[in-house]
Amino acid sequence: MEKTIECIAKDRCTGCGACFNKCPVGAISMKYDSEGFLFPYVDKKKCIECGLCLQVCSAENNSIQSRTRQKYYAVWADEEIRNESSSGGMFTLLAQYVLGLRGAVCGCRYTQDYQYAHHTIIETEEELQQLRKSKYIQSEIRDVYIKVEQMLMQDRWVLFSGTPCQVVGLYTYLNKDYKKLLTVDIICHGVPSIKAYHKYLEENSQQREIEYVDFRDKSIVPWGTVEYIKFKDGTHYYNDCYKGMWYKAFLSGMSTRKSCGLCKYANSDRQGDFTIGDFWGISDICPEIGEKQGVSLVLVNSDKAHKFFKRVVSKAKYKEVEKNKVLELAKTKNGNLLHATPNHYARERFFEILDKDGFMQATKKTLYAKYDVGIVGWWYNLNYGGTLTYYALHQVIRKLGFSVLMIAQTSEDPNYHPNKETVPYRFALKHYYISKNHSRYNMQGLNEHCDVFISGSDQLFNPVLWQWSGPEYFLHFVNNNRKKISYASSFGNKFQDVGNLTEKMAYWLKRFDAISVREDYGVDIAKETFGITAQKVLDPVFLCDVNEYIKVANESKEKRDKNYFVNFFLDPTEEKREIIFYAEQKLQCEYINLINADHIEENEKKLHMKNTMANADIEDWLYYYYHSDFIITDSFHGTCFAIIFRKPFISIANTARGEKRFISLLTELGLMNRLVYTFDEIKEKDYLFGDVDYQRVEEILEKKKKDSLDWLYTAITAPKDNCKMSDFRLLDGKIQELEEKIRELSKKIGE
Repeated sequence: MEKTIECIAKDRCTGCGACFNKCPVGAISMKYDSEGFLFPYVDKKKCIECGLCLQVCSAENNSIQSRTRQKYYAVWADEEIRNESSSGGMFTLLAQYVLGLRGAVCGCRYTQDYQYAHHTIIETEEELQQLRKSKYIQSEIRDVYIKVEQMLMQDRWVLFSGTPCQVVGLYTYLNKDYKKLLTVDIICHGVPSIKAYHKYLEENSQQREIEYVDFRDKSIVPWGTVEYIKFKDGTHYYNDCYKGMWYKAFLSGMSTRKSCGLCKYANSDRQGDFTIGDFWGISDICPEIGEKQGVSLVLVNSDKAHKFFKRVVSKAKYKEVEKNKVLELAKTKNGNLLHATPNHYARERFFEILDKDGFMQATKKTLYAKYDVGIVGWWYNLNYGGTLTYYALHQVIRKLGFSVLMIAQTSEDPNYHPNKETVPYRFALKHYYISKNHSRYNMQGLNEHCDVFISGSDQLFNPVLWQWSGPEYFLHFVNNNRKKISYASSFGNKFQDVGNLTEKMAYWLKRFDAISVREDYGVDIAKETFGITAQKVLDPVFLCDVNEYIKVANESKEKRDKNYFVNFFLDPTEEKREIIFYAEQKLQCEYINLINADHIEENEKKLHMKNTMANADIEDWLYYYYHSDFIITDSFHGTCFAIIFRKPFISIANTARGEKRFISLLTELGLMNRLVYTFDEIKEKDYLFGDVDYQRVEEILEKKKKDSLDWLYTAITAPKDNCKMSDFRLLDGKIQELEEKIRELSKKIGE
């Protein structure tokens, strides 16, 4: 078992540096990761596995103070101190008091070039200005815990100021109480990435040399938050917190450390002897104070702090405030006194864009949900093949260099919320950025979020499935200045217009900028029925690198040591049960039955066999497929994945769901000899239980994969056809106008 700090998950590590300070052999170094946050790295050659780094880890030891005798105060120092402070000047008062005892103060300062912040120790009041004001980047602790301990062992007073996790880091490092140690933690919103900070400075500096950075400059706003960079050429950059991108990224939780969104110290059980922060909203509960230059909220948390508080504030003004009033006010004015700021749902996307496009674009695109491509399709349906089809398309488009938004399922119910506990939704939440829920008639807002919309793959164009499909899958909501693409969509086994939909479908399809279909006969349907040209392409599952699927399979907790074959049946029957038993004898190994994610109980009863996996997660489904020795399936995509993983297989033509797509695929790949219709065929064709020669298949797939990827990339990047746009603008506007009138009339009838 791992005995070093590297066993701590990254979303738990705060970067407090206690492990670095404690290591007796210098085996630990603190380095910035790819997002720009400090993490410990262990030199295995130096490490003696003493376990001290884990002993002092606050994430591992869960050492949280519980405060039972707290007092809450509003404190405001004189005007001179407050002018040099972020709020009411409480930190300066504490520092002056300790320095007056000939002690030392440890706090955060910028480096001389304002590129980093780090903790340092000062011993004179002349140095105090370095530590004042909020820095809004994570401070490097470096070796100050060691230096603080040395001073305490010399019986000197020390004031330590930092984030709650840094205060805890000091406590766990010291592992004992010192009478002359005073600690103060700040009400912390989280620590932003140093990489984001550097890109922010770079973009706003435009090669000017920085003289000064201040996020709380009171010469501009007496008490508030600003973005201010002063340059040595006399120019400056300024923005307030409502317009400035730094604050938008910081306050929304997109640029902050992952562990900050899960912070266990963001509550009223504070870690320091004192807690300080801005007393936002003080006038709401103490209107008589009315100080516009800043008021500090001060929590006096420990017996030691109670002993010194009135001495510290003897030259300032203060007022005790009821705890309940403060905590009630904090719900709207100072939430981090109650809870952590959650990580932005698209935090990972922010850091992806940060590397590619810089800070401003990363913030704007993440904050306003701007994506290159929106995918409309059945990624949420209870179907393993469909789920993996859209995963493949998503991954492929991302690999082509585009950002992707998955469009949520529509509903006419205004209170609709998707069931996030289904197999496909659990998977989707791990891998996708998903749009807000929309009704079918208010999807137009999506045009503000994506430049290109892609419909597909699967049977989205099959009118027989209209109850599950509909106009949104024909991108009816997409404006004419946005690109509309179909990738590998299908009309079904054949075109059956059961609802007189041909005319509508023809109109919608002609609005597309590029159309591709999955089956060769789909090309003919497009031409003969709708008068449009469609390109035959591979199903998305073949475009995605097999290693992407293996990576997902490796996330499964399932483990099988014995050889086995997989049976994946969408529609179990008694004949298919007999096939399983027959295959068990032929293959001389046990079987695993996978059933689809819909109609689970019904299909379990039909199959009525041991070793049946019901409601398996996508990771488990792929695990069993990937590690199997043989596959038998009546599923089109079940057949596809047998080919993708290069498994010997038997494909049972599913006539109820449409066997023509099986024929189209297997004919194209030279694998028609693996397709059967009956159990008798299997018994007659003994070669079906032998291996498949995939060399020729791979050659065919590689060429078709390249052609399909080229088509998709060109469809996304080609200039918009303005002629096509103008041809349909008038008609499209008229249709939308009529649809709006229909909706208004429907509402009146309903009333």
